[in-house]
Amino acid sequence: MSTLARVLLVDDEEELRELIAFELREEGFDVTEAGSGNEAIEFLENTAVDFVISDIRMPRGDGVKLLKWITENLPRTPVVFLMTGFAEVSRQEVIQMGARELLEKPFTVRSLVLKLKALLDSSIPEM
Repeated sequence: MSTLARVLLVDDEEELRELIAFELREEGFDVTEAGSGNEAIEFLENTAVDFVISDIRMPRGDGVKLLKWITENLPRTPVVFLMTGFAEVSRQEVIQMGARELLEKPFTVRSLVLKLKALLDSSIPEM
């Protein structure tokens, strides 16, 4: 089975990250996991991805810092989804910063998969 897209999943909560990664892999996505924004930046310096799904509140590099780095440093910017369990930023604020969406925890992985697949379907040129 070919992969649908490359995803970088960033969250310091290991159990949640592994659960989301497992579900995305089951749906055909190629998933790399990172435990912090800083770890994600190190990965992105050498590897292109289609999507970045990142928690906002993390030690060692939060999601907002990661989003800022992505928009300033990557020529081919991946689609970024930020996740939060707290209301430190609004959906409108993260979209203005360059994110595609703010996912409020708890959310269903199924809803995330549907959003990712819809974006992939909309980016395929029609024959």
